[in-house]
Amino acid sequence: MTPTKRESIFEMTAEILRLGQEREIAEEEGDSVEVERIDQALKAYLHENLPAKVDGIRGYVQSQINAAEVHAAEAEYHQWMAKRAKGNIERVKAMCLEVMQHFQVKLYQGRLHKITRCGNGGLKPLVIRQPELVPDAFVELTVKMPPASVEELMRLTKNGTFNGLWNCRTTERAICTEAVRATLERGEGVPGCELQERGEHVRFT
Repeated sequence: MTPTKRESIFEMTAEILRLGQEREIAEEEGDSVEVERIDQALKAYLHENLPAKVDGIRGYVQSQINAAEVHAAEAEYHQWMAKRAKGNIERVKAMCLEVMQHFQVKLYQGRLHKITRCGNGGLKPLVIRQPELVPDAFVELTVKMPPASVEELMRLTKNGTFNGLWNCRTTERAICTEAVRATLERGEGVPGCELQERGEHVRFT
């Protein structure tokens, strides 16, 4: 008597995929009878073949769990190495910039490469050292209120008889940095705020 050939896990996977593709086609064609037949065939196939593969499947899953843990640990290590490398880059750049600024040097030329001291672009850094001193003219409030109060506010404002808010509460107080910046750039002062000079950085080419 010839023994029954047992399918490998990969052969089982291929068969499951085949049945799945047939099911998708039947579903797209609206053939509900064929969809039901394939579902029953898939259940019967798994019921017949899975018991003989329990240990093998369990071993494969455990091997993949172990592999996932190893790769996760390696990824964490490589992330740490990348972070350290970036720190080294920033530290060396800061040292080069400090030396070039101290000796008022704009360019160091090597045989193949050069280091250039450059000014930062963009807006001047805005520093708000004492937020409590910033006048209300530069402050924005986030207010929550019921829809009825909003409608009443709009009606009263339109009629010019607005004199307050009802059933509202302030949820956030924030400084409008755009307004502060614009005022400082005009040469006017804003208590607690200042614009700093743009910094510098080094470029390696």
